[in-house]
Amino acid sequence: YTDREINRLYIRSTTAVVVISTFITSLLGALAVRELWKTIMYDMNGWFTFYLGAKEIIEIVAMVLIAYAAVALFDMRRIRRIPLTEALKNAE
Repeated sequence: YTDREINRLYIRSTTAVVVISTFITSLLGALAVRELWKTIMYDMNGWFTFYLGAKEIIEIVAMVLIAYAAVALFDMRRIRRIPLTEALKNAE
């Protein structure tokens, strides 16, 4: 396998899943925290509003993707170090 083939098989498919799941879970997490926040604040004397706007969600997604990019680079380095003969022998 070439580095390009390995990236296509492993890194690209994983990247697609990470990007999609990051967007979905960021939005679902914001909605869940907003509802939980109301329950938490109900028992307190004061009231703090929970606000998580589009800018903050984009920042969260960007941080996750930057962290994933670093992990993907380390994975690509690790995969390149595996001898091809050893990888073909262990077809698990």
